[in-house]
Amino acid sequence: MSNQSFCELNVVTNGSRKEYLDIARGICMVCIILGHLGDPYLNRFVFTFHLPVFFLISGFYFNPNNNFRSFLKKRIRSLIVPYFVCSFLTALSYCAVQIIVLKAAYENIIDGLKDLGIAILYAAGDPWKTPFVIPGMGAIWFLWAMFWGQLILLLLMKTKPAIRVITLVLLFVFAHKTVVDIVFLPLSIQPGCTAALYIFVGYVFRDYERVLSKLSVETKILGGVSAVWVWFGFVRDFQSFWLVHSDYGRGIVDLIGSLCASGVIIFISYLLFSQKFRYLNRYLSYIGKNSLIFLCAHFIELRTFPWWQIVNSILKDSYSDIKAIYLKIVLKILWASVCTYGFIALKNIVVKKGHTNG
Repeated sequence: MSNQSFCELNVVTNGSRKEYLDIARGICMVCIILGHLGDPYLNRFVFTFHLPVFFLISGFYFNPNNNFRSFLKKRIRSLIVPYFVCSFLTALSYCAVQIIVLKAAYENIIDGLKDLGIAILYAAGDPWKTPFVIPGMGAIWFLWAMFWGQLILLLLMKTKPAIRVITLVLLFVFAHKTVVDIVFLPLSIQPGCTAALYIFVGYVFRDYERVLSKLSVETKILGGVSAVWVWFGFVRDFQSFWLVHSDYGRGIVDLIGSLCASGVIIFISYLLFSQKFRYLNRYLSYIGKNSLIFLCAHFIELRTFPWWQIVNSILKDSYSDIKAIYLKIVLKILWASVCTYGFIALKNIVVKKGHTNG
């Protein structure tokens, strides 16, 4: 790689998209799967950046001049409709697995569907027990949080900059305090308040991207090393950082740590793009561009697949915990990838057929 490509974060675009940001999203989608394996060592690593990167990139593409009504329609179509479609497909998958694979009793299936229905309507990422029982929905809570985060920022863009920043910080604090001390509100409203601050930071970064690219080599190296060092400290001293219920661990320290971690991941994505790793970049970019489909495919298997049975039937006598983890990683990524490619291929066929008939 040339010194110029290493030191200058040039604007690399594919039409209106920035390819390295799609690669970053692809990396984070794979890390979301890793974060749902339940391994504490993986969690303390991937949870520091995988969702923050998505919120930051959303801010990078955020348009503050959107008309409120058209913005609302677009976001409902692109985030909320997929949420309910994915929920419906998950319910179908749940029934199929319970009836065909697990041979579950009718009463158990109905109870499971009731819990899933409540989870869908409440849209809490994790289950809660106080002040009342709330079954957790799981991974696609993220869609509601993104919806609220973008909507909050759009409304605040009409205010003065100082009021905007203060309000975002207050909402950030409000989300944490109310979840801890009062109640987890429906439809992931509090994580949406958390997301709004990250989206705003991504929006601000877009305005300063060209300025940052013109910094001296020494300044960039110092900044990069500092970011890695802060991220390392974050992972080493990890306590909790669960944006799913607005838990910021050590507060401002971990917020800064997550921003440094996200910055490093985005820069690594840029370096991957610059180095022309053709097949890896093509895969990660494709997943990044279609991250919503990838997420929904992952969510369906996460909620319905009997992984203990699948892994045991494949490994049999050679079973070990480490083999089981590796196998689940491969199968989960393969499933989500195949579903994504299959859905896009089917969509293209339908569109092509529609054009031909038209």
